[in-house]
Amino acid sequence: MVRYTENRYISDCSFLKKYSENKYKLVTLRLCKVGGYEEEKNTLYEVKDKNKCDRNVNEEKLSNSISRTKSKILEYALCNDFEYFVTLTLNKSKIDRSDINNFVKKLGQYIRNIKKLKNQKIQYILIPEKHKDGKNWHMHGLMKGLKDLRKYDISENIPKKMKDKIKKYREENLNLYEWVGYSKRFGFNCIEPIRIKTLVADI
Repeated sequence: MVRYTENRYISDCSFLKKYSENKYKLVTLRLCKVGGYEEEKNTLYEVKDKNKCDRNVNEEKLSNSISRTKSKILEYALCNDFEYFVTLTLNKSKIDRSDINNFVKKLGQYIRNIKKLKNQKIQYILIPEKHKDGKNWHMHGLMKGLKDLRKYDISENIPKKMKDKIKKYREENLNLYEWVGYSKRFGFNCIEPIRIKTLVADI
């Protein structure tokens, strides 16, 4: 059951968001909902197929939630001066690769320990992603403040993609790194410097 109330909306609204000293985002909306509480009564119509309606509503809520999350990640990325793009994988001999909640808990505790014991300020945005097998997890994200880093060498037993990056980065006097402490506790990782910070407009 849905009721529409026209006076709850303002038409043609614009918001200007400032991300950093010289980065802004202009958001324009045809309709903007005014905040506040509204009771649901005097409905205009009743839904014949409630299950279908619930399904459509849930799909729309999920789509909106994903969109808001992507926008929030973009804002965090632009509002912080991150140094590295990171890929964090899991070694099955060290941790259950399919248990993302346990992984997040242990990784969070590890980073808190570093901050507390080594007085090291670490900032990060990490996003879990499933492998192609649909079961096991890894993470991508942005980080700043890592100190426990070791340069990867092209002679190591690492993926070809990483070797190609090492060759390319050397031309720019840059390197790929291993986060040593993470490797010991969780598994393989690749830490690469952020070279160009751009605003992804279509997000």
